[in-house]
Amino acid sequence: MSSAAQLESTLTCPACGYASRERMPTDACLFFWNCPSCRARVRPKEGDCCVFCSYGDVPCPPVQAARDLAHHVLAAYPALDEFEQRLSLALYRELARGVPVTPQVLAGRVGASSDEVARRLNDWHAVRRDELQRIVGYWGLTIVPTQHKMRVAGRELYAWCAWDTLFLPALLGVSAEVHSVCRATGAPVRLTVGPNALDAPDPENLALSFVLPEAGAMRRDVVASFCSHVHFFMSAELAAACRELPPSAFVLTLGEAFEAGRLRNSGRYWASGFPAAPADERRSG
Repeated sequence: MSSAAQLESTLTCPACGYASRERMPTDACLFFWNCPSCRARVRPKEGDCCVFCSYGDVPCPPVQAARDLAHHVLAAYPALDEFEQRLSLALYRELARGVPVTPQVLAGRVGASSDEVARRLNDWHAVRRDELQRIVGYWGLTIVPTQHKMRVAGRELYAWCAWDTLFLPALLGVSAEVHSVCRATGAPVRLTVGPNALDAPDPENLALSFVLPEAGAMRRDVVASFCSHVHFFMSAELAAACRELPPSAFVLTLGEAFEAGRLRNSGRYWASGFPAAPADERRSG
């Protein structure tokens, strides 16, 4: 990562207010903490992974790593205004039907003219089209087969990289069965990714490789500069030992990568909050 994680945090007991400087583990989340003053057994607030994220002045190292990645990715993405956020989400959900998308269809979804939608789309560099100029891929989601397959509502969709499979389900408002491979061994990788949680990862200790994207390189070719370095691995140890990765690559656990994706979504779609897709948008395309 670009900066070393902070390993100490001051915990403030919610029962008595006592503050204690504590060293944080780097390989696990501390779920319980016994206050040295009042002896209260403190646990995290609902939705937090550990007591440091609930009551510390510095969050735990995994959350620091996720925030660092999300910050760099968001800085590299072009900003979207409120209309473009609606258009972007509509494009994702139309692609999730499993068929190419036209500006005319999107115009009906967002209540704008086809010319206005086409103009906005032409300004976006991560839009992939077929020979008829219909959209077949957009910022991680594609209907063109890749090694990262997502089964969504009975349809097979694909992702540009391993990380895409972790944040796209929230944008689509559905759960996805993810099928991919370990970059080091070629062994199958399977998990279910919901809008708010992960389930049944196989193998259990999955990790992902990353690089910190540079804005200019991403605008020229996001797949070559970023996605081509983002893979699943059966373990963090295998990822760290992989000689195919560039020297700048780093590794996040599955949970850390999922949290980074959540932060990416909330930062990119601040005006929309990526609500679940309406029922008519989840029907078979």
